[in-house]
Amino acid sequence: MKRFFSIILVLLMIILSTGCSDKKKLLNPYEKPVQTLFSSLNRQDSNSYINSFASPIVKEYKNSEAYDLLLAETVFSQIDEQIDFNITALTYEIEDKTEIQGEDLKNLSDQIQKGLDLKKAYSLNLNIETRQRITVYSCKLDIVVGKIGSNWYICESPNFKFDFSAS
Repeated sequence: MKRFFSIILVLLMIILSTGCSDKKKLLNPYEKPVQTLFSSLNRQDSNSYINSFASPIVKEYKNSEAYDLLLAETVFSQIDEQIDFNITALTYEIEDKTEIQGEDLKNLSDQIQKGLDLKKAYSLNLNIETRQRITVYSCKLDIVVGKIGSNWYICESPNFKFDFSAS
C-alpha cells in the first residue's frame, strides 16, 4: 500500500511540475538580444539596452553626436509622446526571419567592423504592441541580429524609430 501511494505521489509531482506550470517559450539564441532590448526598454534601463548591440556598434554610437546616456528612457518617452499616453510595457512578436548569407553576410560584417567574424545573421520582422485600455497600438520593425563569437547581438544602430498606430 505504501508503495502504491509513493508511486501516486511521484506521478502527481511530475504532472504538477510539467503540466500545470506557466511555461515560457524557449528562446532561440538569436532572439535573446531582442528580448534584452525590449525588457530593458520596459525597465527604462539604458545600460542593458546598449549591451544588446554589438560592441563595435556601441563604440561607434558612444563616439557619435547622437549619443544619449539615457537612450532607453528617451526612446520610451518618445513612444509616450507619439501615442499620447503613458505606456507601461511594449511587447513584441517575431513574425518572420530571413537568414543573411554569403556575400550579404560578409558585407554586413565589414559594415559593422572590418575583419569582424560574423558567424551568422538574421533579419527579423517584429510586430510591436502596447495597449491603452481597449486600444492596441502597434508598429512594425525590421531588426538585424548576428552571432559574434558565441553570443548574439543586434547589428545596427541603437536609434530605432518606432511608428505606432492604433488598431
